[in-house]
Parts: sequence; C-alpha cells; structure tokens
Amino acid sequence: MIGTLCRWIAWPLLAVVVVVTLSPIAWRPITEAPAEIERFAAFAVLEAVFCAGYPKHRIVVLMSLVAIAGSLEALQQLVPSRHARIYDAIVKVVGAGMGVFVAGRLTMRRPDLFRRDA
Repeated sequence: MIGTLCRWIAWPLLAVVVVVTLSPIAWRPITEAPAEIERFAAFAVLEAVFCAGYPKHRIVVLMSLVAIAGSLEALQQLVPSRHARIYDAIVKVVGAGMGVFVAGRLTMRRPDLFRRDA
C-alpha cells in the first residue's frame, strides 16, 4: 500500500522539481538552507520516494534520475536568469544516491510496508 502511495507522490514531485529547476530564478522558492543542501535534499527525497514506489527497479530509477539531473542542468542554459554547473549536477546525483540508499535500507527493514511486485 505504501508503494502505491509513493508512486502517486513521486510523479507530481518530479514535476515540481522540473518546474522549480527550469523556472526563472525570481520564481524559485527561497529557504534558509544553502542552495547545495536544497538540491541534495530535493533529489534525495525524490529518489527515495521513487525507490519506495518501485522497489524492484532501483537501478533503473537511479539511472533515470541521474539522466534527469544532467538534463535539467543542461536545460538551464535556455533560461536567461539561470546557469548550469557541473557541480550542481554532481550534488543532485549524490543526493539521488543517498535517496536510493535510504529507501533500500527502509524497504529491507520494513518489507511488510512496501510492495515487492511493482
């Protein structure tokens, strides 16, 4: 049941990350955290939710989000007020890696909460 809920949360969350990443800088939500922490946390949470929703496909999900992180950084070149940096993409990829690690540990500790047939 939690796996289904995570799948329903993951896709809109991905859409939010895409919109926030590609919107003009003035539209970006501002928090008190450094931008690197925001990027890391966004991709860690996104990866964890996708992995919890698709527990049998962690490697595919990780590779997909790595590709998405790189693509989003490259697409920022098309937004005049944004800039793309390799460092930002690396922070996002490391966040995604942490997300898959956390989701993997959680699903191993509590397999009763997550569907394995997805």
